[in-house]
Amino acid sequence: DRSGGDTPRAAMQGFLSAVREGEHARAAGYLDLRRVPRGRRADLGPTLARELGVVVDQALLVAAESLSDDPEGHQDDGLAPGVDRVGVIDSRRGPVEMQLQRVPGENGTPVWKIAATTVAQIPALYREFGYGRLGDLLPPVLLDVRVLGIALWQWIGLLLAVVVAYVLSWLAAAGLVRVLRPVVRRSRTTLDEKLLETTVGPLRLTIA
Repeated sequence: DRSGGDTPRAAMQGFLSAVREGEHARAAGYLDLRRVPRGRRADLGPTLARELGVVVDQALLVAAESLSDDPEGHQDDGLAPGVDRVGVIDSRRGPVEMQLQRVPGENGTPVWKIAATTVAQIPALYREFGYGRLGDLLPPVLLDVRVLGIALWQWIGLLLAVVVAYVLSWLAAAGLVRVLRPVVRRSRTTLDEKLLETTVGPLRLTIA
């Protein structure tokens, strides 16, 4: 696919689609890499695209349909011509605007790409919103592969959370029953003991 998009909406949709499909080299085509040394673009571009995809997932809700579908972009947003705003990321260093900019394409036709000013912010944003040590420890396939738009490691984490919740709830309920049973047995009726037995299941569910 050629780099960039005809409109701001097409550019952002193309970038997000490529990132979520794990095609970071294609996603890099939607970044304005003119400030990156030419010799490093092939290697650094996909890395920057992947990192920006993580930042967007973690820190910015992008409504692509709100972006302009006009090749000229929005004309009344207070920005310079050829620049459109995707959204604002609230970082520790202050708000960071994610912008799209209309730049010369490979054949001279103007295309929309993620602005070079935004690309320059990616490393710092990734240090704040990225996976951190988790990203260093997990294999890339767990971070990049997505099922229903959710990373594979998050599905695995959810499954582990369910298992841990079940085990802890079973242990907690068993401990509580062990403490209450001697008290219940002192009752002159069996009603209290039956009530205790029937509440074990709901109790485990509540703790989980």
